[in-house]
Amino acid sequence: MQLKVLFTAFVCFASSVPASDGVRTALKGTVSLSSSDSVTSLTRISSTRLGIDVVDRDDGKSRTESADLSPDAMQNVLEAAAIEGLPVSVSDPEALTPPPPKPSQPATHASAEKKPASRTYRSYKAAPPSEPSASSSSSVSTGSDFPDAHKNKMTYFEYQTALSTYVYGLALPLAFGVTSPRYLIASTLISAPIAFGVHLYYSNNMEFDEAHLKGTTYASAVTVYAATALPLALSGGDFSTGYKVASLLTAAVYPLGVWYGYKLGDQFKSNPDQLDTKFKFALGYAFLGFVTPTLYYENAGNHSDDVLRLALGQSAVMAGVGSIVADHYRSGPNVPAGAQAGVFTQAALGGLAGIEVAALCNASAARPWIGAAVLGTSLGFTGGVFFFEKSNDNFDRALYSGVGAAGGAMVGTGLELLFNDGSGSAYSQKVAWSSFVIGGAWLGYWGVYELTSKMVEEPHAGIHSKSAPSKWAFNPLPVLEPVVSYGDLATRWVIPGFSRHF
Repeated sequence: MQLKVLFTAFVCFASSVPASDGVRTALKGTVSLSSSDSVTSLTRISSTRLGIDVVDRDDGKSRTESADLSPDAMQNVLEAAAIEGLPVSVSDPEALTPPPPKPSQPATHASAEKKPASRTYRSYKAAPPSEPSASSSSSVSTGSDFPDAHKNKMTYFEYQTALSTYVYGLALPLAFGVTSPRYLIASTLISAPIAFGVHLYYSNNMEFDEAHLKGTTYASAVTVYAATALPLALSGGDFSTGYKVASLLTAAVYPLGVWYGYKLGDQFKSNPDQLDTKFKFALGYAFLGFVTPTLYYENAGNHSDDVLRLALGQSAVMAGVGSIVADHYRSGPNVPAGAQAGVFTQAALGGLAGIEVAALCNASAARPWIGAAVLGTSLGFTGGVFFFEKSNDNFDRALYSGVGAAGGAMVGTGLELLFNDGSGSAYSQKVAWSSFVIGGAWLGYWGVYELTSKMVEEPHAGIHSKSAPSKWAFNPLPVLEPVVSYGDLATRWVIPGFSRHF
């Protein structure tokens, strides 16, 4: 009888103990549970967050607790709940399903760093070792992966060491009459490590992001070229003396170019792409300045020295002009279409003005005509950049002005047909035809432009933005452009000229 009473008391005691003692043990330290609390069910909110339904057996009240668990602790709780038959539900199945690995990126290498699509030099300060996620968040916020400042500085060392070795290890010995290959090789080998050490000391404690790298590269290149080209252009045909002066001048001004380039990096730190624009304009203008003198002479071979000196001097001057023009060239989505189109219309009118100059100079062969047209086009483009820098013309005004230029040329042609008696000399006939046709085009353009003065757009915010892509683009030289080919990133050459993106 006493055994039966003791057995009955034990069964009643066991039934009064919560059914989830294993769950309570697994949750110990994460959720506060009293001795009268009983866990009735669990809800998986996410892979690390758990909802716990609790009932107080003393007063019958229920409540819901939540806890953040590590993956191991979550596994222990779920195993204990499965053993004890405790119901477990899932609030969001998708939150618990890991994303499948990409076909081109195995799951075992999911954390590998992405390589940048093309070589760029934008940099950001590296995150401290205690914050490993800072660098990844920086890449996400900028939309790309870029090398850090260390790689920018290494690229700076490579470029400037090579340039310094030329200036001090090759040009200076040649300027002082050293022509022996043995001594030239020796001076190059000696100056290269010294140049590297000097640049290392100079930039040791300096910040080097993308703008600083681009600024020093651009400014040092332009400085060395200008210091070399101008003395040769002014040498009067004595290129030996001219190169000696150029080498001494280059050695003196090269450090100033590096210093000024770093200051440019500080100036354009928030918009390093503008330095790309300056470099492209300077390079394009210098290229035009260098090649056009070959077109000025009907027999360029008989004036080779004059052509070379003129090409060197003109390219150095036009490189500086291009750098200045780049700061006034408007690009971006908020630039009115009429302003962009107007620049190219004035470039065409400048080419016509160059043809008029060739006619007045009585050019007979095609070379001077082409050279004058190319130079006039570049001058017209330059004038258009400054003229439309603050313009809000819409596209209709630019279109009507271009039509006006064509109409003016037609009127000039008609007038010349009426008044030309054909008795003049060949030179007078040439000048008369070019003056009537080209003069009519200019008058037609400016007449229609004044008549359409009300065809403007409302000023846009950020109208002078130079960092966003422009619909119209001027490509003076072939450049590489990134494209997607058959799903892979590739590059293609963009031919020189004007282009418009829709």
